[in-house]
Amino acid sequence: LANYVNAYVSSTDPLKKAFGKALQTYGYYAQKQFNSADELPNITPLDLRDVTASTVADYQSDVRLYRGTKKAELSQTTLYLDSGTSIRTYLTDIASTVNTNNLYMKYTVDGVAEKVKVKKTSAGEYYGEIPDIPANKLSKMYNITFVEGDTQITDTVVYGAFSYIYATLQSTASANRKYLAKSLYKYSLAAEALLDSLPPVEDPTPDSSSSKPDSSSSKPDSSSSKPSSSSQGG
Repeated sequence: LANYVNAYVSSTDPLKKAFGKALQTYGYYAQKQFNSADELPNITPLDLRDVTASTVADYQSDVRLYRGTKKAELSQTTLYLDSGTSIRTYLTDIASTVNTNNLYMKYTVDGVAEKVKVKKTSAGEYYGEIPDIPANKLSKMYNITFVEGDTQITDTVVYGAFSYIYATLQSTASANRKYLAKSLYKYSLAAEALLDSLPPVEDPTPDSSSSKPDSSSSKPDSSSSKPSSSSQGG
């Protein structure tokens, strides 16, 4: 990973260099927060003083009330920083009539809805998870609710990684955790800028009505490895 990051840091491309420095800074504060016994890398982290709660105030989480028949309550939504970045939402007060084998978390982003099977912790808590959010997608806000089959049974929480950053910077969290949140913000912006700068990727599959390649394009998601940790944010 160090060689991968250093290749970006030493690049003459300003966007690649900025991405490398942001990833390096995020890794530095992740190690400081989660692996404090390890020797910190010999780097100069980015100046993070310009990142404050007001920077991400537009990303505060929100709850939209469900007017139908509720059969469970939203408990907690949080960001998990592990080998990837994921969002978890927990359920409480689940009605005895709910078939938990048919219980899903539904989330919508950019107008696209997905469903994931609800999981159960060893402590008996039910939760749904949006896994492996790419670095260049961390600014997205998700509408998260729970459904039994296809029937909604909870309120909807609006939440994203930047909601976690805002909540952390507004809280009494440790200085290290706040630096980690700030560095995650910088890392996300740098990843977005870098990925948005890449040229469109042509689909090599010929169109059924033409022998020419399809001109539709897409940009790849960031595949950068994130520093491993085992903590959660709230």
